[in-house]
Amino acid sequence: MGYTYGKTICRGALIFLSAKIDLSVSLEYAYAEIRMIQEGDVDVAYFRRIQDWREKYLSLPEFWVSQKGVLAQSEREVQLQNLADELAGLCNEIIMLEPNN
Repeated sequence: MGYTYGKTICRGALIFLSAKIDLSVSLEYAYAEIRMIQEGDVDVAYFRRIQDWREKYLSLPEFWVSQKGVLAQSEREVQLQNLADELAGLCNEIIMLEPNN
């Protein structure tokens, strides 16, 4: 659909990431937005980075167990925050630096 569509999708993802809701829910909604981007909606290099981010997000385990067999929710929260920060930075780059601004 073109670069304008890609930027619009990124803006939507940023809105979800900034929402005052649970981080895992924010990321789920942002993922739903960002997965709509196809080749041609952003520069090829950005598309590859989006694909890499999607793979990281999808490979994140739902529950984490520590060596003692206890749920390690804090580790998961750190990973979720890292993914949110990475996606926010990527979306900002696409919006601000994408050719044909």
